[in-house]
Amino acid sequence: AIRFLNGFPLYQTTAEIPELEASRSGNMPYIYPPIFIFIFIPFTHFHLSISGILWDVSVLALLLFSVSRLIRSFDTEMEAVSKVMVFIFVASFGPTLTWIKSGQVSGLLIAFLCLSLVALRSDHPYWSGVYTTLGSVVKPFYLTSGAHLLRSRKRLISALLGGLVLSLLSIVIFGVDTNIQYI
Repeated sequence: AIRFLNGFPLYQTTAEIPELEASRSGNMPYIYPPIFIFIFIPFTHFHLSISGILWDVSVLALLLFSVSRLIRSFDTEMEAVSKVMVFIFVASFGPTLTWIKSGQVSGLLIAFLCLSLVALRSDHPYWSGVYTTLGSVVKPFYLTSGAHLLRSRKRLISALLGGLVLSLLSIVIFGVDTNIQYI
């Protein structure tokens, strides 16, 4: 996000942009679709270590919210102790700990996929498609999560429209060149 806010290219390493302070942006180029840079902008207002903690806490909170919505979609009543245990299990799950340590977006993607299943279970096929798109467009290996879209025209159309809207917004805001560099 620091690169974008300062007008630097997203898809170059810091070594290629000497003016960019490596301690604030990291050494690696941005690796996600350009439109998703807006998720990270609020965290640029804090020191790097604080923004990392805030990112992890925010994503973990969204993931726990999504998991709780998913559990409720099964019409299951859980006592407070059971809910706390589920939250502890989710937060201490090995892959969760890995993305927290690394500051990755995997928790955010899983939260979107949980919300997709909630929408699917509550007979909101359009939202299911949109959440699936949000959860799978960032990392190509998550695309297999869209297999359920093929069983419903409404889900498939909403997922495709969601992807089209994100792509068009990305092209309008960042230009064709930046989007080609991502691809």
